[in-house]
Amino acid sequence: MGKNYFKGDLHHYEIGIFGEKIQVEVSFDNITPAWRPNLTIYYGNHEENNFSWLPATPCGHAKVKITADG
Repeated sequence: MGKNYFKGDLHHYEIGIFGEKIQVEVSFDNITPAWRPNLTIYYGNHEENNFSWLPATPCGHAKVKITADG
């Protein structure tokens, strides 16, 4: 991953992507709380795999900074 990152705590998130010619930094904060439905889908021959879904930021404010070629 190098210098790239994605970090957060269900209230505030930061994403950073740093390529050779483009850099993107995103910061966003929740307006509404994260929604955690009690939904897990099991699949596979023996239901050994599962998929769960969490809309971590149903509504929020974002700040984005994009830098191309410096």
